[in-house]
Amino acid sequence: MTGWRLSDGVPDPAAVTGPDFLTAFRDFAVGRGLPARTTPWSLVGTWESFVDQVVEGYDWYIEEYENEIGVRRLLEDVLHDAALGAFEQVTTTMTERVAAADEQFRAALLPGVAVGSPDEPWWLRGVPARAGERFATDLKTMYGIEVVVVG
Repeated sequence: MTGWRLSDGVPDPAAVTGPDFLTAFRDFAVGRGLPARTTPWSLVGTWESFVDQVVEGYDWYIEEYENEIGVRRLLEDVLHDAALGAFEQVTTTMTERVAAADEQFRAALLPGVAVGSPDEPWWLRGVPARAGERFATDLKTMYGIEVVVVG
């Protein structure tokens, strides 16, 4: 369901049910060192929340940014996992929600500016256009990139 957010508090029941899917996801999560209580929707919600922070102007240090953006790699793994790909929840609902958040994230990045290795995924190379004072200072110090300071 496009546009659904964890903060809405009203999930689509068809999207979150299915013991086989939840078991397969739990196996996936635990296999990657995540707590067994991690759900597909909490993972997507974490990405959506992070994207919201970036859109508003991320205001933590660069180390926190690099840690928090790691959830997108986990989502990429979920979306390309053969076993999980057999479930409609991944091929529709999760894919739609991640794509919507990705679109917002891309729109919040500085156009034409990238850091890191070209072999890294786009979300790791992009630089947010707006940031709080701490993050803006880190970007300037580490990469020589100036962004709009908010807050």
